[in-house]
Amino acid sequence: MHFLAAALCAALASAVFSFLFQSVIFSRYRAHTPATWRAATKRRFALAILGDIIFGLAFAGFFTITGGIGRMNVREWIRMGVYFGAGAWLAVALPLLFTMSVIVNFHRGVFAGVLLSWFCACTAAGVICAYFLLPS
Repeated sequence: MHFLAAALCAALASAVFSFLFQSVIFSRYRAHTPATWRAATKRRFALAILGDIIFGLAFAGFFTITGGIGRMNVREWIRMGVYFGAGAWLAVALPLLFTMSVIVNFHRGVFAGVLLSWFCACTAAGVICAYFLLPS
């Protein structure tokens, strides 16, 4: 039950940060590369939400498998969650998004928004998983 709560809360955090950074704060930069973007539809919105759910499940699963960052001897769940989330962002999201930005015609403002969105989502997911999944 704790795993499912962690996964769903991480998915919700990801969706909120994605909306905030990519659809509100940095959305004006999309106009600089109009051919890059697909038209918004209900189906694409549902697929984006599915992506957030997959992220939440995968993140919580990875946190469960690894046990957080126990090797660093971090006893406070908030610090452990922040370290784990930031480490996941550095190891996966940053290189992936950087490589994508080399190939896809993103405006650098869009790239900054996506990087910030994923950093916040990973860090929040780390804290959420530490809260729900670490033994008390």
